[in-house]
Amino acid sequence: MLEDNPQGIWLSRDGRNINLRTKKIPLKISPSDEFSYVLGICDDVTASKEAEQKLIAASKMSLLGEMSGGIAHEINNPLAIINAKASQLKKRVQKGPIDVEKLIKDLEIIEETTYRIAKIIKGLRSFSRNTEKDPLVLESLSQVISDAISLCSERFKVHEILLTVDIDQDLNILCRSAEISQIIVNLLSNSYDAIEHLNDKWIKIEVREAGENVHVMVTDSGNGISKEIAQKIMFPFYTTKEVNKGTGLGLSISQGIAKKHNGRLYYDGTYKNTRFVLELPLANKRPLADQGPVILAMLE
Repeated sequence: MLEDNPQGIWLSRDGRNINLRTKKIPLKISPSDEFSYVLGICDDVTASKEAEQKLIAASKMSLLGEMSGGIAHEINNPLAIINAKASQLKKRVQKGPIDVEKLIKDLEIIEETTYRIAKIIKGLRSFSRNTEKDPLVLESLSQVISDAISLCSERFKVHEILLTVDIDQDLNILCRSAEISQIIVNLLSNSYDAIEHLNDKWIKIEVREAGENVHVMVTDSGNGISKEIAQKIMFPFYTTKEVNKGTGLGLSISQGIAKKHNGRLYYDGTYKNTRFVLELPLANKRPLADQGPVILAMLE
């Protein structure tokens, strides 16, 4: 029997793989009859799914382009440390005798530095890959946030923007971690663009449990958004940024991703500064439902 709104890949008569969304509608012949028939409706959402993935990929590439300078700097700095330490160790070995204690400390620095680079590369690989077919996995929310921050923290340091994270407890969510990271990176990038020229520059990420949900709040030192703009800000292609800066898709795609995770993304107009809230269900407290293609979710 058909379930409401499940989606899956089906094989068409001409041999193509297509995405179908199905819905069941109970029917009865007359008002006195019991519901004894079910009408099944199938919608081909293949084009929507393909368009969704193209928009998500475009948004990701735009974000990576904006952060590329900071990422390069974040990788080059530890590489310089490794190179310097390796040169020092080479000279000590050549001169001898070797101070074992000092040698171990330098090797530990090299080890920690390579871990730092590996974390950035892992974050890049996870962020840039196609996650459409990834299953929902139990993830530590603090780890997802950490992975997202690793992609843009250097950008904030260079421009003297204070970034702080306040997580009162580590919470687990069922998610595609790369997609949740994309939401967080997009919110951080928007905050960066909004406050980079202010005198008081700070961004704060807070995580709080809220009943069956968790709230991830991204707040910056901006003075908030007008009601007129706030009503439009989630619309696809709407942007307040200057020409050639951003795609105007980041928030609408992020909102669609949140809906697919049975959550929501919204602007909190009650706060004195600029704050966006990502609300997601906690693991094992509320079942996830496939909400359909992101594009459909954005336009609803």
